[in-house]
Amino acid sequence: MALTVIGAVLAPVSPAFAADPPRADLRADVNRDGRADVTGATDTEGEDSWSARRGAVFLPNIDDDTRRCPVKGPDGRRLSDAKLAACNDASDAKVNGAGDAADLARVRSVPMTHLPATATGTLKVVTGGKKARVFVKRSSGWAVVTAGTRLTAAELRAGAELGVEGTDVIRDSAVWDGRAVVRLTVTSGGRSTSDDVTLRVAPLLTHHHLQKAQQMMVSKVPGRDDYARRQQAFVKGLATEVKAAGIDKPLVTFDKYGDIWAQDFVEPGYVSMAGPAGSRRTMRVMLRSAQADREAGRELFEKLRGNGVGVVQVSGVRD
Repeated sequence: MALTVIGAVLAPVSPAFAADPPRADLRADVNRDGRADVTGATDTEGEDSWSARRGAVFLPNIDDDTRRCPVKGPDGRRLSDAKLAACNDASDAKVNGAGDAADLARVRSVPMTHLPATATGTLKVVTGGKKARVFVKRSSGWAVVTAGTRLTAAELRAGAELGVEGTDVIRDSAVWDGRAVVRLTVTSGGRSTSDDVTLRVAPLLTHHHLQKAQQMMVSKVPGRDDYARRQQAFVKGLATEVKAAGIDKPLVTFDKYGDIWAQDFVEPGYVSMAGPAGSRRTMRVMLRSAQADREAGRELFEKLRGNGVGVVQVSGVRD
């Protein structure tokens, strides 16, 4: 039986309204193999939760890859403790060089190949927003995500690459437990679809005595009195033994403030996450003593903070 329609001309339905838009799908490195899988399902299970064994990790981006952080004011005077501690790569809304881009945890959107040209996407950190920042990679470089950022249909079709950085370590888990939830919302033809992924900032770990030493740090007291000469002789002897032990990197010496007890003003630590091809992305973090009268801890910022090395001032900062 033939069906005849009389008195009406049926226009084609616009693709934007023909059906719900494709489902938004964000992927993070949930299985910690160093990549966000957008073609398979290895990173889908558990993307909305986090455990010690599974869940995406991001770094607190507290190093200074381009050494832009000042250690003196414009007048040449030394900065306060608080100002020294306030500057790092996460203290601005930029990606500071190639090394800083490597400190970003990658999150990707699954390509939505059939979106119409009018479709747009938005991004938001819905949990942990004050402690996590998101960037989107574009042809011009990494751009920070703001409330006004829009992903174009072309970006959504190709799949967007995002980078997540932490602005701090976990200091009080009752205030922030390290979690960040990133949400992608895609709007097309008046309809929207969203997807979330959960990440957690890498825990700050201190070293244990079974780890292989790579570099030694020691105080060196300046001066020419007997006390100073004896201490300088100790440092010279330590350098000889370090070299004999097969440690190639030279000693790091703290010699500016005259405090011989380095162990009392600094505790070395580190944070890490999975990197490409089975590698690890590790950042060294120096924990400065909370004792405000141990001025030697300032040298951690003045001498050590740099590419791949951050410093945490726990408390007791002087304004």
